[in-house]
Amino acid sequence: MNTFIKELDDNIKNMEWPVIMPDKFLNIIKGNDKIAIIDLRKAEDANFDRLISKVFGSQDNHIDFYKIGFKQFVSQSEKIDFSIYKSVITICGFGPKSAIAASIKRWDNKDNFYFLKGGISEFKQTYLK
Repeated sequence: MNTFIKELDDNIKNMEWPVIMPDKFLNIIKGNDKIAIIDLRKAEDANFDRLISKVFGSQDNHIDFYKIGFKQFVSQSEKIDFSIYKSVITICGFGPKSAIAASIKRWDNKDNFYFLKGGISEFKQTYLK
């Protein structure tokens, strides 16, 4: 195995997944730290800001919501200064796209990016019982 591939393989094995479990999400939402939530779903489905308000009440003072479709994520996210946020959480319908998006940013040394495990689906199962 060449050196580059071995180093890459070692880095992947040692990489900490930037995941936020749905039950821990409540602590982040109810906290006071400035956070951003990026909804990666299609524009017509991207309503997580309303869902957060419905479940937790108004949280507008410390949460900024962005609606950036998955296909535009890399190009559009480069135009926004996410360094002002303690956490940037990507979400999608079921989790895989948000995991990819957060991982891309982590590989770009943006260590404040995370994804919500299970996406909107698991969020609803956890908080809309």
